[in-house]
Amino acid sequence: MRFLSQEWLDERVRRSAALQPTPDASLVLQHVVTQGPDGVVEFFDELRDGLLVHSGLGRHQDADLTVINSWQDELRLMRGEIDPFNMIADGTIRLEGDQGALFKLLTVIKSQMIAVAIVARGLVDLVDLPVETG
Repeated sequence: MRFLSQEWLDERVRRSAALQPTPDASLVLQHVVTQGPDGVVEFFDELRDGLLVHSGLGRHQDADLTVINSWQDELRLMRGEIDPFNMIADGTIRLEGDQGALFKLLTVIKSQMIAVAIVARGLVDLVDLPVETG
């Protein structure tokens, strides 16, 4: 399975179904991942009450917040090698759009940090084609 492919995004949605709801944490999150093996990858996540209900490649016209980072940093984040809060604070992750939506996302991450990390690391283990750029 290729990292950031539609198949991989669908598996994220499936595995995330095991997480607990976080009331009032609903948003559409646009991702822009730069410097990948095939260039830029854009995908979006739709969260309802903190649960990932849909994810797809491309742009979502109603995104609340856009998260921009590199392929390598996205992998490091999924592997649990770097803290998302530090990435935001030091500018490794750039944000555009409704900054208030970030608090909804952070509420989900903080309330289920271990469960979210287990899902993310399991998804990185599924990747079979080059995940390193260079």
